[in-house]
Amino acid sequence: MRVQIGGAVTALMFCSMAAIGQQGLVGSYYGEYPEPTGHGWPKTQGATLQITNAKDGKLSGKLVLGMNECRGDYEVEGTYQDSKLEMRTSEGSLRGCGQQQIALEVQGDQLVGKYGGVGVKFSRK
Repeated sequence: MRVQIGGAVTALMFCSMAAIGQQGLVGSYYGEYPEPTGHGWPKTQGATLQITNAKDGKLSGKLVLGMNECRGDYEVEGTYQDSKLEMRTSEGSLRGCGQQQIALEVQGDQLVGKYGGVGVKFSRK
């Protein structure tokens, strides 16, 4: 009986720690990345990632691009597991903007990885 209770308590503690870890992702992060142009040289794009909900391994929020051709707000949804975030942006208002993959890894107060195939690092605001 004690072994069963101990196992149940351990499982509950693990689930609670995972939920707390996910909730710790909620917040705003800012990053910059090079955005290629048709002229052969990149422009710097500023981006704010706002994670508004993190529960049961699912994430949602908004990506705000501040400059250049695809600037605007994009809804994001995805998953979180083992310190890795896999998200996708919504369709943009301009053709060719949006529907981008975001793959990030939690590194302290930073989210580091790729946005649409380009390296990016978001820092907590």
